[in-house]
Amino acid sequence: MTRRPLRAATAASLLLACALAARPSFAQSDADRAAARSLAEEGIRLQGAGRHAEALERLRRAQALFDAPTHLLLIAEEQAALGQLVEAAETYRALARRPASDQAAFRRAQEKGENALAALEPRVPGLVVEVTPASVRDLRVTLDGVALPLALIGVERPTNPGEHSLEASAPGYTSATARVKLEPSAHRTARLTLQPVAAVAIAPAPTAAPAASTAAPAPAQPPPPAEAAAEPTPPPAAVGPARYGFFAGLRLGAAVPAGKTGSFEGSPSDDLTTIVKSGGGGEIDLGLRAFEHFALFGFFEHDVLGKGSSFVETPGVTDDFTATRDAFGAGAQLATWQGPGRIGFFGEAALFGEQIKLTETASAPGVGSCTQTITGKSNAGVRVGGGVHIPVGESFLISPFASVAMASLRHIDRSQSGTVTGCTTESAAYDASSTEPHQVWFVGVGGAYYRDSH
Repeated sequence: MTRRPLRAATAASLLLACALAARPSFAQSDADRAAARSLAEEGIRLQGAGRHAEALERLRRAQALFDAPTHLLLIAEEQAALGQLVEAAETYRALARRPASDQAAFRRAQEKGENALAALEPRVPGLVVEVTPASVRDLRVTLDGVALPLALIGVERPTNPGEHSLEASAPGYTSATARVKLEPSAHRTARLTLQPVAAVAIAPAPTAAPAASTAAPAPAQPPPPAEAAAEPTPPPAAVGPARYGFFAGLRLGAAVPAGKTGSFEGSPSDDLTTIVKSGGGGEIDLGLRAFEHFALFGFFEHDVLGKGSSFVETPGVTDDFTATRDAFGAGAQLATWQGPGRIGFFGEAALFGEQIKLTETASAPGVGSCTQTITGKSNAGVRVGGGVHIPVGESFLISPFASVAMASLRHIDRSQSGTVTGCTTESAAYDASSTEPHQVWFVGVGGAYYRDSH
């Protein structure tokens, strides 16, 4: 949303800088400068279309023709968009190290690069590779097939987000491998344990029987003892620490009641929809996530429901009616999503308490009014549901979902007051003589902010 104006401004700065730059750089002719400008403009168009790999290729070629801070700024943006956070940070640093320019467009590019670098640096993941034993001869460690300098063993190394493969090998040991997944801002440790190859004793080769001789045969030499088998070493430890985080979310949707009301004071049980009908509502969630897939959360839900079919309109009487449902509880969630860019599914279950409140005021001109409030409270209920997690950026989720809450009304408080004859001020309380279950279906969409820590 906010990057398009930035890109437009960057594009304008780029064109202005290329037009005004007077000092020769890599480009030595007007034709080369024009070609660099054309490549940069094409790169900006591809950037705006989301074709980041192609945009990066065009911008690098433009920089090869004409050395400009505006080119470096755009290159760093595209590297970051492609998940090349380490390379993007280095490009921003190269931009910051350049001498101050007398060109306004170049100075603006350097200022933007400094601000972008400050925001990017905390997002660059770090990976520590540990090898046991660490002092073996001719040790070779590779990261994604590329040799890792041994000076980096045990030292955190900035590494791009994504899945990476590690392998360690040395003569006399079996190779050790591991895979590690890095999220932006993650700091993880990968441990590789080399297993020594057990030595096998080699018996001496047989020789031909010697010719008959009067000399006494030499005493037989015992075979050399087999080398002791190497002590077994423990298996490699799990890669990286567990992830933890928190989230806060809001859900909005439609609430659809169903089921029975239960019996109170001898009155028969009835359909809940005779009292209230469908409406809408919202929910606030707060939770703690652990081990990437499991979460504990608490919630508060407030629904506004409609008037059920048992309420009959009377001519000449104004009938004001409100019905609300409040539920609060806690539960657990299992999810398959693991971070930015991964759409997944989730399921959840929760226990909750519930209150349904009805308030009706009937009034007629010249007669008066009567207000009645009925508040029903439920036994502890159970809610189950699930949906889809759709990541938006690095810290937000959009989640279409559906759930059903199941409970039984166990107690009713009733109060009445008014000015109409027969509508006296009174209050009463009733416990259920028989409870029957009712349900409230909730279908909608939610949004959540989440933050991980390691």
